[in-house]
Amino acid sequence: MRSTFGLLLTGTGYLTYIFGGFAITGLLLFGLYTLFIESISNGFMLIGAAVVGAWVVQFLSGLFIASGTVLITTDTSLSNQQH
Repeated sequence: MRSTFGLLLTGTGYLTYIFGGFAITGLLLFGLYTLFIESISNGFMLIGAAVVGAWVVQFLSGLFIASGTVLITTDTSLSNQQH
């Protein structure tokens, strides 16, 4: 049961990294468009939001992947010790 939950956490971390990366890339491109076409200040704010969002996405995905890996590893080592 623990390894299943760890697998779900690890998968959630990878999906967060992939889809968050797509969303951040879209926000960055929209920020560049806004910077050069519409408003300089709004463009810089959107680019800054993309940078902060990228940090948050990397932190959360790393946290999910690390916690899932710890759960899988501890479950495997506990099951090896019981035999």
